[in-house]
Amino acid sequence: MPEPDTAWILYYWGSVLVPDTGAEVTVLAGYNATDQLAMLAFNYDSGRVFLVGTYPEIEEDSDRDGVTFGDKLEDQGSDWELMKSAAVWCLGILE
Repeated sequence: MPEPDTAWILYYWGSVLVPDTGAEVTVLAGYNATDQLAMLAFNYDSGRVFLVGTYPEIEEDSDRDGVTFGDKLEDQGSDWELMKSAAVWCLGILE
């Protein structure tokens, strides 16, 4: 399933990703406010890597994730499909 051009994902002082100069990475997302890298993917040896600096595992306005942190924040949808797509890509599974 294709991902949208933009997404709301919880950023709570997460990481900024800085690839080594010349590294072959695919930039998947950046932070709107800072234009820094937020998500990227790359091949590593015989595997695949997906790195994310945000917190897509937290469902801000739902108890689906089993935690209450962020429940008062506004959520613009779930990020779990994104994470499923990333896991499927890392595992090399065709859906």
